[in-house]
Amino acid sequence: MNRDNIRARCLPLAAWAWLALTLLLSGVSLLQWPQWKQRLDSDIFALLPHDQRDPRAEEALEQLARRGERQLVLMASSQDAGAARATAHALREALKGQPLAEESSALDPTVLRDTLKPYRAGLVSASDNAALMHGAEAWTARAAANAMSPVSTSGLSWNDDPYGLFGNWLLERAQASPARPVGDLLEVAEGGQTHAILNYRITGNAFSLSVQKEIDAAVSAAIASATRPGVAVRRAGVIMHAAATARAAEHELNLIGNGSMLGIVLVTLLTFRGWRGLPLMLLPVAIGSLWALGGSFLVFGQVHVLTLVFGASLIGVAVDYAEHALGSSLDDPQPPRQRYRILLPGMALAWLTTVLAYAGLLVTPFPGLRQMAVFALIGITAAWLCVVLWYPFIAPASLRPGPLAAVLLRQRERYPIWPSGWRGFALAAVLALPLGWGLSRLTISDDIRGLMASNPALLAEHGEVARVLGLPSPAQFFLVSGPDAETVLQREEALTARLREAMAAGSLGGYQALSDWLPSAARQQAAREATARLYGEPGIAPLRDALGLDADWQPAARGEQTLSLPTLMSSPLLPLLQGLWLPGGGDTPPASVVLLKGLSGQASIAALSALQTEGVQWVDKPERISGLFSHYRQRLGWICVIAFALTVPLLWPRFRGDSWRVLAPVVFACTCTLALMGALNMPVQLLTMLALLIVLGMGVDYGVFIVDSHGDGRSFVATLLAASTTVLSFGLLAFSSTPALGAFGFAIFAGIGIAALSAPLFRRLETA
Repeated sequence: MNRDNIRARCLPLAAWAWLALTLLLSGVSLLQWPQWKQRLDSDIFALLPHDQRDPRAEEALEQLARRGERQLVLMASSQDAGAARATAHALREALKGQPLAEESSALDPTVLRDTLKPYRAGLVSASDNAALMHGAEAWTARAAANAMSPVSTSGLSWNDDPYGLFGNWLLERAQASPARPVGDLLEVAEGGQTHAILNYRITGNAFSLSVQKEIDAAVSAAIASATRPGVAVRRAGVIMHAAATARAAEHELNLIGNGSMLGIVLVTLLTFRGWRGLPLMLLPVAIGSLWALGGSFLVFGQVHVLTLVFGASLIGVAVDYAEHALGSSLDDPQPPRQRYRILLPGMALAWLTTVLAYAGLLVTPFPGLRQMAVFALIGITAAWLCVVLWYPFIAPASLRPGPLAAVLLRQRERYPIWPSGWRGFALAAVLALPLGWGLSRLTISDDIRGLMASNPALLAEHGEVARVLGLPSPAQFFLVSGPDAETVLQREEALTARLREAMAAGSLGGYQALSDWLPSAARQQAAREATARLYGEPGIAPLRDALGLDADWQPAARGEQTLSLPTLMSSPLLPLLQGLWLPGGGDTPPASVVLLKGLSGQASIAALSALQTEGVQWVDKPERISGLFSHYRQRLGWICVIAFALTVPLLWPRFRGDSWRVLAPVVFACTCTLALMGALNMPVQLLTMLALLIVLGMGVDYGVFIVDSHGDGRSFVATLLAASTTVLSFGLLAFSSTPALGAFGFAIFAGIGIAALSAPLFRRLETA
């Protein structure tokens, strides 16, 4: 039995098998879709890589992210305190029944006092610690003044805290937050304004699209109905940004998907006379989308909304194989199976180069890009299988050219060809001038903010809430580590002393540290020793005389116990300290996190990063991610070069000396794209290199189709038709509100457009 007979028998079996698998996936997808919708992810940080070189810092970042992702703060601000409070109460009432649990960030002073009372002898404020250097007369006067005061700062009797040491320590802790409980609200009074605060904890999944939509709609409606005249309500919370990202992604998904589909329909109707080409053109799009979506959910469990935005642009890629197949049937008298047998080698090579290009995304450490790569690889492969397995049986024997195809067929003979000899070199030299100018203006940007599609209004609101409440930054902090908890606390105390100097210099607004609540055992012992003379007879005798107390009077026991980490972590103070401690285990040492408030620009950040010492590490998440962007941008640049080099041996067995004709359009397209970006002041980013990798794969497709056509005008039409839908899809992606995706879309739009238009320039002479 010869090869043709084997192929003739196997092809129907393969077609039926592919149909069965597709129907099976369709059934699974239909049953699972209600659950899959709940697993669409909108967490922008889920797209970012984890730096495995420093797992402890990544653990701290993840802990802080978990701490913040469920928080939602609403702040009603007004010069009229009554109006601000009334608005806050109305907001609270309007949000009842939502997946939100109100909580207060202020601890009950009575609970705080009673929890720490047994340890108060070792708890001395920084100001009192400095004052202990002075003589006993000042302390006697202070204790006498406290005895006459009707209010105790500590809530203890005067006999329990005559010098107010514990009270001052509690006041110093209270200054960490400007919010004060007023009735059933937290308030901040600032510059003649009253800010009434509502703190909520999200009880559902903060990155569930349904929860986001529910809370976003409820908060917007509550603000619209509850806000009193003269009151401004501001929101702060990860969920608000996630909801805005999801809305933008949904809008872009509809724009790109519907725009691409409309373009395919329009181009198809203009290219093929009658309606028969349209369902065949849309079939691989539907099959590719089904497999890409279902396969991605089966592989990853959840899919990011930006993956769907990126995937919508693949409609133009998925339809390429159908366009090439149907374009080759224009007025073609060959039987369909014979025609597709001739087309198969070129289409297989085109599929392989495209898949290899998209596989380049798999080498990055970015979970989002790897997810997009899998989505693309599955979708493109499914669309290709749909064409090569089903079209030999369902495609018409021949299609009549429509008005667009007729124009392109006539223009093919007039399409220019790259001149040979000295004329070709002269033309290259002329083009080198503007290209060189554009390339010379190229800049590089590895800024993480390119992946953020932030809503400016939400950012402004979040920033104002953070400023008023003195919220720390979760992205820049110090990580303090040591062999044991005591060493960590001592190192942290040395660091916070330097941070107080930075605060005095105005380069830092404040900080949040575990050692402020839990001094090291050494510091607690030093505090007990420093205050011992105040409670001994040399300190008590002048106090008795000043106040006329009995000769045998003694203050109450000071509370000499040492406050330990296990005690603190099992106390009611734990909610105030979440995210500040990383317990050790095994070979992993314990560590603490020192959060910073009010960072004032890059100069401040540079000065703070210089405070690193043994066991004290500066962690700057945006800078770390930008460093990874830079590293993998360079790596992908080399991958592009290597992929180009590996393409040559793939092409050589089929095209031999004409392989350069297949590759020349890609080189020209990539060079022109980079020059255009330089001329338009668009920086080269990580996704730019990914775009060039994809241009390499798809540009080679066009070169293969043109050179493999041996002067057949139908391949010329099919190539331009395929490129037009791809360019349309990625051209719409260029309008994405996510800057990096927009730049990615522009690079592919320009690169593929130029590759398709230049591929016929390098065709064989006999096609001229």
